[in-house]
Amino acid sequence: MGREAERERFLAAFDRSPVTVVVGPGGHGKTSLVLASLHAARPHLAPRTLSFSASPSDRSGEELALTLLGALSAMLGGGRPSGSATADTPGFVANVIDLADALDAVILLDDLHFVEPSFVRELLQAAASYARKSRFIATTRAPIDLAGLEEQVVKVGPMTEDALASLAEAWSPGIDGKAARAAARDAGGSPFWLKQRLIGSGSRGLLDDLPAPARRWVSALAWLEIPVPDDSVLFLPGSPSASDMTALEQRGLLERVPEGVRLHAVARAALLEASKEDSRDVAAALRSSPDPILRLESIRLDEADGRRDEAIETARAAAADLVARGLAPRLWQVLEGIHDPRAFAPKIACASDLGGGAALAWAMEHPGPVEPALRLRWLEVIASSPAVESVALRARELAVEARESDPQLAASALVVAARAFVTLAKAPEALAAADEARRLAGADETIRARADAYTARALVFAGRAQEALALAGALESRTDSMSSRVRREIDDQRAAVYFNLGRSRRAHDLFVRMAREGLVSPEQLGVRTRLVRSSLFALELGELERARALLDELSPVARRSEELFAFYSMNELRHAAALGDFDAAEEHLAGLVRATSASKSGYWSGWIASPRHYLALLRGQPLDPRTAATESDFPLTRALAAWHEVRATGSSARLDHERSSEVIDAEIVLCLARANAAALGSDTAGAVSAARAAVALSEEEGLTLWLADSLVVLCESIAVAGGGDLGAAASRLGAVADALGPSRYRAEADLFAQLARGDDADLAVLDRVAANASACAAVRRARTLLGFEAALDRVDAAVLERARVARPTVVAADHGARPGLGLDTRRGRVLLPRGTSVDLAKKPVAMKILVTLFDGAGRASKEHLVERVWDVQDYHPLRDDKRLQVAISRLRALLGDESLVETTEDGYRLAPSVAAYRV
Repeated sequence: MGREAERERFLAAFDRSPVTVVVGPGGHGKTSLVLASLHAARPHLAPRTLSFSASPSDRSGEELALTLLGALSAMLGGGRPSGSATADTPGFVANVIDLADALDAVILLDDLHFVEPSFVRELLQAAASYARKSRFIATTRAPIDLAGLEEQVVKVGPMTEDALASLAEAWSPGIDGKAARAAARDAGGSPFWLKQRLIGSGSRGLLDDLPAPARRWVSALAWLEIPVPDDSVLFLPGSPSASDMTALEQRGLLERVPEGVRLHAVARAALLEASKEDSRDVAAALRSSPDPILRLESIRLDEADGRRDEAIETARAAAADLVARGLAPRLWQVLEGIHDPRAFAPKIACASDLGGGAALAWAMEHPGPVEPALRLRWLEVIASSPAVESVALRARELAVEARESDPQLAASALVVAARAFVTLAKAPEALAAADEARRLAGADETIRARADAYTARALVFAGRAQEALALAGALESRTDSMSSRVRREIDDQRAAVYFNLGRSRRAHDLFVRMAREGLVSPEQLGVRTRLVRSSLFALELGELERARALLDELSPVARRSEELFAFYSMNELRHAAALGDFDAAEEHLAGLVRATSASKSGYWSGWIASPRHYLALLRGQPLDPRTAATESDFPLTRALAAWHEVRATGSSARLDHERSSEVIDAEIVLCLARANAAALGSDTAGAVSAARAAVALSEEEGLTLWLADSLVVLCESIAVAGGGDLGAAASRLGAVADALGPSRYRAEADLFAQLARGDDADLAVLDRVAANASACAAVRRARTLLGFEAALDRVDAAVLERARVARPTVVAADHGARPGLGLDTRRGRVLLPRGTSVDLAKKPVAMKILVTLFDGAGRASKEHLVERVWDVQDYHPLRDDKRLQVAISRLRALLGDESLVETTEDGYRLAPSVAAYRV
């Protein structure tokens, strides 16, 4: 009521852009306008509207950021974040937008005037540019400078006296017009103050009619910037009764929120301005509360009013509990401006939990404390910074210094050193530091478990995969009683071990469990990061349709980060290769190369050779000397290079230098290379055995794409061996192909099924396979079997050499990847380009016409046709043309396609656009 014009402006702005800003003084009904407008005009959006309020204590926006990330992630089934949400503000913004888009949500951000304008601008301008489905609404008392969004600002000013009078009559039935008008004048344009006036307390007497204890309690509550939990309200001076609390709620002074109760922002400002209450008494009362939130407020009040000694003393005593309860962001905001050395311990505790942002920047600029325990905490914080090499050395120095006086502190320092060496990929140094940490830790299971986690990672780098796996597995049962922070640290390392060693299913399951238990950091909550990881797991586990949907969702946003774009390109490449879309795979490989070049990532630089080898060996391309593998390459890269060399050249020189690996995908590829090498070396039993080993390994780990590749090589090995169970292997490959979906593997299965039939092979099936551009080796082999030219690798040639399929004669040249026209004179039938066949055994005239055309390289004159079909030696057009025309017409009808036989000046010909072959 009384806001019709503002409502229309708000709805127009809301429909026009992803971001709308509502600006106006406190108490003028900004939030009420937004919610009432949505409920009335966009009711389908009301259930998807999520409200978040900034707090006066949240200047940096850290609390708002964590609340946003946690709530949105929880709605998508993820865990709640820990650490600093705004350590990387662009990353936080991208995560929030992606999560909101995934939920198709309307995000209402109230009271953004409390938060630093730079943070607000970055969030809202990014949402305006990148949000696709979600909408963001901000309410604020202070104007926000948003370039390009001027039309999206809706100003809410004072309501007119007439509108407020009408509102008074609606709120207070029975009030006379004069009284309503007087209340409206006294409200000063604010519906909040109108409500107070109608209840009986005007703008000057906000707490009129309340008992003295209740007035004192409300005055004390005004000093607090955060909600007070229901079970802690009595720790404030004064003691309101239940009826007093009810009266406060009815007046709109007291608001109930999920965290407890708080004063209305307008009432709080008015009471602080007029209150004579000394914050010293409030702070003293809060210090004695067992509630950590109230103790934190006592620190803020003491610091704000100059009682620094009291603030530091409380912070030092309460920091561990406050951080453990997730209050590090708020505590850091209170302590950030305190440069007293006594505040170092609580500040470094905050920095340790936050892990980034201003807290990390402060820690990096600090020269480091002298006291060993504090120095350890400081090193743990800066270990996640670019100064990691320095951390490794300083941590070892601290361990030497504390070894005699405090062995457990020395052990913890060595764990930090091991972590730093793992980050630097220095396996020997990491292993040595972890070993020494275990010796000094004694019975401290937490230190020993952390040391073991970094040992497992270092063992991967050292090539001792079996030991790494055993250690990662043993850690699972040792972390139940440890803090969530330590469990996350250890499980992060375990997941990395599994993933690095090709245990995709185990890594996937561990990531899912970590999310379910809340053991995730804010950077892991972003939809982009989860889509990258989920699409990768979906690909490896053979869920190609799900992977496609995930990649489609990821595509619009992946380009905002070079690192994520590299992962996205890798996953797209793998998906395209699985489908046999090699042109698309090459495009994504080029994108991966560009992203790697831009990011200068050593990881990606070392990985790019892997997809290059894989695509080349699938396509039967020669070995490029420039892609030679080195000892420093990843095991999978070296294995693919060895497999490519075997298939391209027949040499196993590279393979001879590769030993078995516990890196699952690399070991699978080595088995495939050994199978092909054995087949080429006439060790047919060894070829089949190696291929079966690859199949078993793929099945054990659930790696369906590698299982399909392994079954292809098993069929190759059996085909070269001339074994009788090729049909069974082809059938098994076909079942996997049908489950995966792509025609690439289905074509491979069809080819081997026909090879198993020998002379009884169906040329129509081979023709369809030859026309399937996505079918890799099957295309090359089928085309060769049909008599067309194809570039074969050494394994292709070995398979075809043992094939007992009758070889057709090419009648007309090949015209690309599409089925041709085949004539099978053995069975009296014609194979059609559309994949069907026509039996001409009882159609001698039609059969003779086609034989004559095929004998004539695809064409024949009318005279020659009449002579061959009807055995007529003296052709005469007046007598024979009509008969020939009728016969050709019937042939075309049998073929079901008139374009396959064309009329020429002197006779007829097979369509030159269609390949033709005869057997």
